[in-house]
Amino acid sequence: MPIVVVCNSDGSKAITGFSAVGNNSDTIKKMARDLKKDLKANPALIAGGAVAEKAPDKEEAAEEAEEQDDVLVESREWTNSKNKNITAAVISVNQLSVTFLMKGNKQVKYPLAKLSPESQAELRKLIK
Repeated sequence: MPIVVVCNSDGSKAITGFSAVGNNSDTIKKMARDLKKDLKANPALIAGGAVAEKAPDKEEAAEEAEEQDDVLVESREWTNSKNKNITAAVISVNQLSVTFLMKGNKQVKYPLAKLSPESQAELRKLIK
């Protein structure tokens, strides 16, 4: 009985699985493509191992950030030095880095030097 099981990066938790029994090759390919889309939309699944029904959208990320007591700035768009947008709330900031609260309550420390001058200026106003 062929079975496909997808695990997190260290193999400690199953993310999902499906059986080839009773499914034709087109159905199995569709299941694999759908899983690939889910993993691209929520890469934390690979590290975390839990299956999310869908990746949180910007509104959900903002709601999660607002629920955090220690948020300095609500979730919004920040721009990095390569002109790419980062949607995140701000947990803390110092002279060298900012700690963003990303989707799924993931905290990411990010160097201020890698942000646009405008984003840096806004964040530097928060430094006490």
